[in-house]
Amino acid sequence: MSGFFLQTGNIAEVIQKEKAEAIKTETTLQPFMIVYKQRTGALGPYFLAVDDAVMELRKSAVEAIDTFFKLHYVLNVHFSKGAANTFTYLARYVYGLKDVKVTPSVSAFNVKLENIVVKYRTNIRE
Repeated sequence: MSGFFLQTGNIAEVIQKEKAEAIKTETTLQPFMIVYKQRTGALGPYFLAVDDAVMELRKSAVEAIDTFFKLHYVLNVHFSKGAANTFTYLARYVYGLKDVKVTPSVSAFNVKLENIVVKYRTNIRE
C-alpha cells in the first residue's frame, strides 16, 4: 500500500480493495489518498479515506497533500511504507519539524535539492 491511488472508478471499490489487502497482509490500513484522473488527463478531485470516512478536497493537489500530511499528525498514525520517505521529507524540510528523524536517503535528497536551488539562484544573478 503506497498511500496514493490514481483512480478512474468507484471510491467504495478502492476502499474495499485496500481493506482486503490490509487483512490479507495483516497490516493496519492507514489513511490514504485517492486521486481521480479525468478523461482529459487532468487530476482531481482528491479524496482522503480514513476507515469508512471519505473527505473530498477539490481545491488543489497542494491542499490535498497538506491535509493528508496533517491528518496523519492529528490521528497520530504512521505513514504507509510506500509514502514514508515523501512525508518524512515534508515533515522535516517543508514543515520544519526538527524532531523528525530522516533516513540517509531523505537527507541526501534534500542536499541535492538545495544544490539545485543554489545553482539556479547563482545562474539568475549572472
